[in-house]
Amino acid sequence: MKTIIQTSILLCLLTLVSRHSMADDPLPNIIVIITDQHTGKIMTQRGYNHITTPGIDKLAAEGTLFTKSYVTYPVCTFSRKSMITGLMPHKLDDVTVATSVGKTMKDAGYDTGYFGKWHVGTTKLDEIEAWHGFDSYYENYYDSTIYKESKAFLDQTRTKPFFMVTSYNNPHDACELARNISGGDDKYHDGEVDEAMDVALCPPLPFNYEIPLNEAEGHYSRRNQDPGDPHYSSHPTKTWTDTEWRQFLYGYDRLLEKVDARIEDLIDDLDEKNLLENTVIIYTSDHGDGRGAHKWNQKKSFYEESVNVPFIISWKGKTKAGVVDNSTLVSSGLDLYPTILQFAGITEAPAGLHGIDLSPAALENPTGTLTPRDYVISENVQRVYTGHTGGQFNGRMVVTNDFKYMLFDKGVNREQLYDLTTDPGELAPVTDDPAYQTDIADLRQKLKDWVAATGDDFEVDQIVADLESSAELDDIKLNGQSVTSFSPSLKSYSIFINPVETLTVEATPVNSASSVTITPPSDIHGDEQARTATVVVESEDTNTINTYTVVVGFTDESALTPTQDAYVRGGESADLNFGSEIDLDVKQGGNPDFYRKAFLTFDVSSFEGASSATLKLYTTTSKAAPVTLYEADNNWSESTITWNNAPALGTEISTLQIGNVKQYYEWDVTSFVHENAGGLVSFGLYDPSADNSHITFTSKDALGNHPQLVVVPGEATNEDEDEENEDDEDDKNEVVLSTEPSTQQISIYPNPLNNGILYVDLPSNDGAKVHISITDMQGKEIYQNQIQNKNSIQIDTNSWLTKGLYVIAVRTDHATTISKLIVR
Repeated sequence: MKTIIQTSILLCLLTLVSRHSMADDPLPNIIVIITDQHTGKIMTQRGYNHITTPGIDKLAAEGTLFTKSYVTYPVCTFSRKSMITGLMPHKLDDVTVATSVGKTMKDAGYDTGYFGKWHVGTTKLDEIEAWHGFDSYYENYYDSTIYKESKAFLDQTRTKPFFMVTSYNNPHDACELARNISGGDDKYHDGEVDEAMDVALCPPLPFNYEIPLNEAEGHYSRRNQDPGDPHYSSHPTKTWTDTEWRQFLYGYDRLLEKVDARIEDLIDDLDEKNLLENTVIIYTSDHGDGRGAHKWNQKKSFYEESVNVPFIISWKGKTKAGVVDNSTLVSSGLDLYPTILQFAGITEAPAGLHGIDLSPAALENPTGTLTPRDYVISENVQRVYTGHTGGQFNGRMVVTNDFKYMLFDKGVNREQLYDLTTDPGELAPVTDDPAYQTDIADLRQKLKDWVAATGDDFEVDQIVADLESSAELDDIKLNGQSVTSFSPSLKSYSIFINPVETLTVEATPVNSASSVTITPPSDIHGDEQARTATVVVESEDTNTINTYTVVVGFTDESALTPTQDAYVRGGESADLNFGSEIDLDVKQGGNPDFYRKAFLTFDVSSFEGASSATLKLYTTTSKAAPVTLYEADNNWSESTITWNNAPALGTEISTLQIGNVKQYYEWDVTSFVHENAGGLVSFGLYDPSADNSHITFTSKDALGNHPQLVVVPGEATNEDEDEENEDDEDDKNEVVLSTEPSTQQISIYPNPLNNGILYVDLPSNDGAKVHISITDMQGKEIYQNQIQNKNSIQIDTNSWLTKGLYVIAVRTDHATTISKLIVR
């Protein structure tokens, strides 16, 4: 060591010593080790025995582990903003308005260094050097490199204490792991892990694997992603079975072990240099990972697996050794900063910090007392771009030792309460339980207090008031099946269903405290063809009332979904699972069995015959391409189909040219279905063009456009007779059903369409309001209008009419007519 020290360094050290609470001791070095996506409960100290983590174990053995540590926001960039500034993310649109912990430590005389993943908002280390305050830094995502740079910093000769952040990437490669399990080819940052481990060697599924009832939309809206959906790269798990989930858990654990090896290397380096006794090491993570709990992967949720993280304070000989603290509530992003300042002897903290110093809970001989705290807060803004619950869900979470309370600014289940003492897996919310209403009120108040103290614009009272004033429905069910096209803003539905013995109507309000009165249709077995159900919703505050009407007609038509579906892909079995997409990728001049066949099976055992049957596939292609439909036998299964073992195609049915417009394409399969009624019927689809076109048959998308076999029971019609009567059918483009009992009649012209104009006769002009709606067979509203009765109206259908079956409902105070319009 040099005997002559520069005056500026000496003065700085003297300043530090004078500010240090333990004046007789040298100031400690301080290291913060951050990993990315480490779930708090996946630690040997918390009873998880499927990992070997000697590095983290060494830290825990010499220090205190806080098990109730929660991030300020379960997403990398926002959580790291808090770690660096000690502020809540809502205050950090521009992170540089705050003071970086690196700058504070540098100004106090520490030698500062940051190595690894930065990810503080959208900033870059080399662009804000003056702000962040780290003398040495190296931004990188490869843990082996991050360790080497950290070691090089430790190896430097210095005359003052150092503050170093080592920010590793793993187990964040769980994101790449999930995509690869789903067929991707992502590269790992620190070596590969087995993506298809023998399931017998994989961890069991978590005890809270199932999805809870009444889940908050801010969670589930992103879960069911199909290929091509905006969030699929984050959540490619929709079609996973228990096997894939367990293989994911195995891979995640191996990624954690990889980063633990880097942590152990760093600890061993400190030990070799005899620095452990004078170095405080704090270990934490920016957020966790769902790891299969609630069938969720990734972060971005308020569930424990995503928002709870490890937090260890380890200072050999100074901290309580091997202690697991299960009671102290920790906000990792807020408490890190003031805890570091306390260890560094810095008493003048930047203004506005809301965290607390945790050293009194970790040290054997603390100099101060722990600031009491009975709750911590987390934020989350969930952006969703698919599904009927799309949009942005702005949420806040309050956690105490007993409860977790969540409030989002929208959604039916926007307010959630879990009793963590009886339901640690968060499987059964108690939000509507009368016994917990006092607790909900208390947690709401805690959230309001925090919002006021931190300058948050989250409007707790307004969100709750909106819920209490809501008189909208979230769902309508007929005989247990949801109306596919339901939207809270649409108040009128007209739907055809198959004949039933009973017809029950269920309705779920947006606010469970709303009053719902259902008047089901009467005379279900009478002669009337149109039956009307009404649902009246009164808000909790009794100030708002909405009425929903559902007009139901009966039809013999049945829409079946496949019982089996598979396609030939990439030399291995490929299961569609009714939720992904059939991809027919055509290779120029390739083997005709390679990438070019799809098979579907339907159960028609309930039919004795078919007067008509149509196979409908919702699809598109990058350029026009033919698709030929074949009869196929039923001796195949999803598990046996491979590119060189595809079943033979039988008799050709017909070929359709698929275009670049995404729509239903229909094949007439009446004869084949009629002949096989009473059993199973299988179809093979084949693209004969081999011209590099790309065809996607959608099994399901946001509109529910799954493959369908539409069957009308009865005897098959004679094809020759059909051809002879074809012109007559064109002249009779109508199916008019009788009205409900009434002195007034409503009718649709026998030839309702003329140049795309639909003509509707109304009752005699009495000045009453007439409501007209046109929907598809699933109840999706295509057209609606409310007009004064003026005998007849004309509706221009040119902008929306395509092939298909439509439901036309005309209602007055005295009569209702529901009719089918078939466009061929």
